[in-house]
Amino acid sequence: MHQSLTKSSEGYGLLAIQGILGILGLTSRAELKAELLKELERYAQSLSRLRQTPSVDVAILDAVLANIGHVTQHLQRLSNQMLRQARKNEFLDALSRRSPVQGSASAFDSPALYHWLHQDYAVRVECLEQWLLPVQPIRDAVELLLRIIRDSAVPDEQVAQQGLFQKTLDSTVPSQLVRIILPDGTPVFPETSGSKHRLSIRFMEQRNFKERPRQCAENIVFRLACCVF
Repeated sequence: MHQSLTKSSEGYGLLAIQGILGILGLTSRAELKAELLKELERYAQSLSRLRQTPSVDVAILDAVLANIGHVTQHLQRLSNQMLRQARKNEFLDALSRRSPVQGSASAFDSPALYHWLHQDYAVRVECLEQWLLPVQPIRDAVELLLRIIRDSAVPDEQVAQQGLFQKTLDSTVPSQLVRIILPDGTPVFPETSGSKHRLSIRFMEQRNFKERPRQCAENIVFRLACCVF
């Protein structure tokens, strides 16, 4: 979404529209705000218990806790009426009824969207920012929670033998998020599968885009973080 706001091509404009429609669709869930507040409170309590840990930088901890408090306050002020008002947009409502928004817009099939995509870049950015403003507290909460989860584990170097890596997981502490980090320019991509007991990663290569990708035969060095908070 951030990149879509800073890119001027039609394709990025479509990505931004798709993202906004998805976000506004989530706001119709009555339990969304309560779930986010519950997670923020849980994270704050868990972090507060770390204060007596000798290796913890108290200044950094206090900054994170203050950020959680700030985000929580803004989210608490967000009323259901404000969310309903955010969804009360005839232009976006008409686009959502054409779900999913197509990968391109023609003047015949989607004249309103086509017209918007060909407005000045500054006009489109202003529209996007106005549409996102009412749901900014939700956006801030989700971004903060994800950042804390990602920072909860330090990536370790691993080797996928002949393109395959398997790891047994602790089912009593299920991972919330798995990070797979490859060096820039690596000519392979990961396919991930698994359960709460096991994680499997296959590194695939696609030398010819007319054919299906294949598991590479070389050993792949990468970094892995199984994040849980």
